[in-house]
Formats: sequence, C-alpha cells, structure tokens
Amino acid sequence: MTPDRRAMLAKVHIAKKALSLDEETYRAVISRMSKGKATSASTLSDTGLNDLLQEFKRLGWQAQKAAPRTAAKDPLAGKVRALWIALAEAGVVRDRSEAALRGYVQRMTGTSDLRFCDAGQKGRLIESLKQWAARAGGG
Repeated sequence: MTPDRRAMLAKVHIAKKALSLDEETYRAVISRMSKGKATSASTLSDTGLNDLLQEFKRLGWQAQKAAPRTAAKDPLAGKVRALWIALAEAGVVRDRSEAALRGYVQRMTGTSDLRFCDAGQKGRLIESLKQWAARAGGG
C-alpha cells in the first residue's frame, strides 16, 4: 500500500468520525459513491477514495492541518543541530533536514527525536558529530 493511499484511507476514517457517521450510513455513502460496487473504503480505487473524500467535504467535513512539529530548543540540542548543519555545509552530510537529523539521532541513541534525548545522549551526539567532522577534515 502506497503512503498516499494509506493517508487517504486515514482521512476517510477521520472524516467518518468527525461527521459522526454510524457504520450503516458510512457504508451506504461508500456504496452510493461507488455505484454499488463497494461497501468498504479499502476496496475503492485511489480515484474512488478521492471522490469519497470530496463527498465528505460536501457533507461538511473539513480537513485539519497537522500541528507543526516543534524542535528541541535547549542549548545542547542547538549544538547538535549546529554541528549537523556545519557538516552538511561542508558536504559531509548529504541531507541537512530535520528528518535526516532525526534519523541520525534514532540510529545513534535509539530515541526517535532530539526532543526526547536526555543531556547524556545529547552530549554523546555532540561528541560523535565532532569526531565525524574531525575525520572529514573539518576540525
């Protein structure tokens, strides 16, 4: 299943809940939108899912924007981020994005985000990034 399809199915279920549709009504809407060919969103084509979402919007559902993810803002997190960006500017790190940094943090600490690292983990990340820079000739 593609990520786009998974996201559309998630939106369908969010809309179902937001519109307070009971199971029978929900399946009736799917059947009507698919001209009787389906009663489950998972069996709809991507176009069918898109049509279903448009129908839910017509019925009053409004998609909500996801809350922005906040970055860790303490001094140690700032140092980790600064070292990461410096390595990216030096061409050592190919992707300077927060997502790439989160991946590095996950591999190094087993923690999914810098926000959830303790001071010791952040210190180890800083030392690791310094050593990486030294090996690359940047310090």
